[in-house]
Amino acid sequence: MKSLFNNIYSVEKVSTFKKVDFGQIDKVEAIKESSKQVFEKIESADFDEVVYKIRNDINYKINEAEQLAVLNFFDDLKREANETLITVKSYKEKLVKDVKESKTSHLLDLKKKPELQKYAKEIFQEEKDSISLDDYFVLLELKKQLEVDEFIKMSEEE
Repeated sequence: MKSLFNNIYSVEKVSTFKKVDFGQIDKVEAIKESSKQVFEKIESADFDEVVYKIRNDINYKINEAEQLAVLNFFDDLKREANETLITVKSYKEKLVKDVKESKTSHLLDLKKKPELQKYAKEIFQEEKDSISLDDYFVLLELKKQLEVDEFIKMSEEE
C-alpha cells in the first residue's frame, strides 16, 4: 500500500505542478468575470428605461446593451403576436368546421327585407334571397379590407 501511495504521490510529480504557469488560468477567470458583467448589464437594460431615457433626452445615444434590450422586446412581441395569430386561426378553423358540420341552417333570410336584398345585389352582383355562411365570411373579409383602406387613406392625409 505504501508503494502505491509513493508511486501516486511522488515528489517529482508534485514538483512538476509547480512549473505550470497559472497566470493563464487567471486570465481565463478575468475574461469569464468581465463577460458576466457584460451579460448582467445587458439583462439589466430594460426597454422601459431605454424609452424613458430617449424621451427625456432627444440626443441620447443608446449603447449595445440597450439596443439588445429593445431588439429583445420587439422579438418577444413578434413571437407573442405570432402565437396569438396561430391560436386565433386554429379557433376560427374549428369554429367554421363546427358550424358547417352542424345540422342547424345558417342562412339569413332576405325575402322580407328588400333593403338588404338591394345591398346584397350590389355586393354579390346577383339576386340573393338569403345569405349563407360562406357569403357571411366574404362580407367579413370585405369589411376588413374596407377598414384597412380607410386607415391607409387617413394616414396619407396626415
